[in-house]
Amino acid sequence: MYETLEYAAFREHISYGLMRQIGIEGALAFDSLPLTAKAMADELPKTRERRVVIAGSASADDRAAAAFAEYARWAASEGWDVAVLTGARAFPAGDEAAFTRALTRYGLPAGAEIVQAQSLQQWLGEIARAGIVTTGRFHHSIAAFATGAPFVAASSNTAKTNAIMQLLEKPEPLPIHAPDLAARLIEAHHSALDTQEHPSEHAARLEAVITLAQENYAAL
Repeated sequence: MYETLEYAAFREHISYGLMRQIGIEGALAFDSLPLTAKAMADELPKTRERRVVIAGSASADDRAAAAFAEYARWAASEGWDVAVLTGARAFPAGDEAAFTRALTRYGLPAGAEIVQAQSLQQWLGEIARAGIVTTGRFHHSIAAFATGAPFVAASSNTAKTNAIMQLLEKPEPLPIHAPDLAARLIEAHHSALDTQEHPSEHAARLEAVITLAQENYAAL
């Protein structure tokens, strides 16, 4: 299929490298979400809250959900508001609903909010006002970076999250099936807050990512 295309763009360098190994030429690009976040910047919250926004992973099982629930209870004990972000108005992911049910079963802290986003603006807004985002979702991690929110990434069902963490010079995603995942989430939470980029450094890195994202449209 790729050999029939006049132009192909690959949204992260691991896929780009694999395609080149099998003789497929194309452009190194990035996911388009940072372009959308930039276009919507004036509509998004400008103030961060002491609020943890949690989302799962396509690979999350019951043990992972139990670990995230334990992390959520720890965050609440430290004075953080806790929100579980889910929802896609047109095509909600079934695994998100299952993860949310499992979190509830394993015990979210009192007062935890389950946010079912009904629009892209609401979804991005929840991330933009978060004090930290903890997620195994590829696009949640990108949205956190694009809006400047500190974030903790856990692994997903492919290496795509690993690729963006390498590009952004962030720690490798936490293995979603690690038996000590809850402890790792707590440690990574502290680390993400302690190692935030200077705003000018973040702006330069974001601009580089936006330049890559524009490669998706270079042939239009």
